[in-house]
Amino acid sequence: MPRNFEMTWREREKRWIKKTPLAPRGYVYVSCRQLIEAGLLPANSPRTKYASWQAANAWWKLKEAELRASSPRPLDEASTILVGILQQTPVEMLQVLVERGQAAQKVLAMLAGTEVDGKLRLSDLDPESSGNLSIPDRLAEADVSADGLPVNRIRKVLGNDEPTALTEIAKAINPRPANPDKTVAGQVADWVDWQYSRHLAGEISVGRWDAYKRNIACFQAWIGGATPIAEIDGLTLENYFKFLAQKKAGGTYSQDYCKNLFGAAKNFITRLAELGLTPLPGNIRRLRFVSTDDEDKTPPQFTVQEVKELLRACLSERSRLFLLLMLNCGMYQSDIAELRDAQVDWESGRITRKRSKRRKGGYKVTYKLWAETFALLKRFRSGQERVLVSDEGNPLVYYATADGKTMRRYDLVNEAYRYVAKRAGQTKPLKVFRKTSANLLENSKTIAEGKDFRHCVMYFLAQAPRETKDRHYVSPSEEEFFAALAWLGEQYGIEV
Repeated sequence: MPRNFEMTWREREKRWIKKTPLAPRGYVYVSCRQLIEAGLLPANSPRTKYASWQAANAWWKLKEAELRASSPRPLDEASTILVGILQQTPVEMLQVLVERGQAAQKVLAMLAGTEVDGKLRLSDLDPESSGNLSIPDRLAEADVSADGLPVNRIRKVLGNDEPTALTEIAKAINPRPANPDKTVAGQVADWVDWQYSRHLAGEISVGRWDAYKRNIACFQAWIGGATPIAEIDGLTLENYFKFLAQKKAGGTYSQDYCKNLFGAAKNFITRLAELGLTPLPGNIRRLRFVSTDDEDKTPPQFTVQEVKELLRACLSERSRLFLLLMLNCGMYQSDIAELRDAQVDWESGRITRKRSKRRKGGYKVTYKLWAETFALLKRFRSGQERVLVSDEGNPLVYYATADGKTMRRYDLVNEAYRYVAKRAGQTKPLKVFRKTSANLLENSKTIAEGKDFRHCVMYFLAQAPRETKDRHYVSPSEEEFFAALAWLGEQYGIEV
């Protein structure tokens, strides 16, 4: 006997499934257990296809009615047209058009003062001139003295502040023209140039600019440089997300790399929308790569014994100085390379500075150098503005670009550490030195009886103060901080 199956049976899962555009995920399913709980199937019925198909049909009719009742009604004709307008021209762009229209009305009022059927009456500009002259020609021939025709009307519309107001009107009507190349390659080049301008303004580092340039190149290669930007929409973004997800699943890209690549593409597409070149995809905030929760977040650190072994592995005194500065002052490579001669008190052996990465908002810290650190710093003092430089007089760390297109980089501090780490059989990165000293201070109460330097950790790291009292009222005690630094040196077996 033929049977009318409204849903599809899946034997392995013992449940019925139905594809439907009414459901948020595109399908619904129900198991035999759920049919029994809903009272559509007797409790003693076997959980088989032929024993449950009628109950499944009845369940689907109820579910379909529920989905139809909750689904949004189709838009009327007027609403459909309005949605189409907003998809092509976002509200922000409509506001720009309003402002341009208002500016254009002021210009018309200054030129003629009256309109006939929405058109400028040219004879009002210069009644005696022939009708063959264009508006710029007539303005050039008009008397622009204090009693001249255009001047009076400009002041009538704008008041006495006409130069500033006219400049704003000009910007509103004729904004800076966008890059005429409406291909992905053309706009990517413009976007990279914009990010370089942010670097020149001090908003981002040159390393961040270089990372943006390399990451957006992946998106351009995927979509094709000759592709018109008008074709970039929500589906494009979704397909790029799928492409990166497949690369991650195949082990080609890491989670963090996918996050960086996708973030650059979203940044690029957002700027296109801000310039009014393309609509902003509605799914741009929903699609994202996040860090995995099972990742070990424990900060790595050296043991005191490992630090001593690394210091013994330094065949060069300059390499030893680099390690001591990182342990003594919590420095990274850029901090060592950018240390200025004026930031060092060459009499008392102290360094006073903000971290290179925290010039805005971070503590300005005075570090008392250990005796060995100070002795080596004086020995390798360059006499230039930068305290430490290469043998050729160049910066120890260089990340820069001269033309805004290619980047030159080198890091002599990290290069020196690689040789030391290899001799000591160490694989942890250079930045762990800073973490190690911070962790020792944090655990000082348990390491040494009667010592507690936990309150010095944020100051040692030169981080931005978190609380109002620290930002505006309370200054850390230098005496206690110097005692904490001396205790650190003793832990490492260094002359303080």
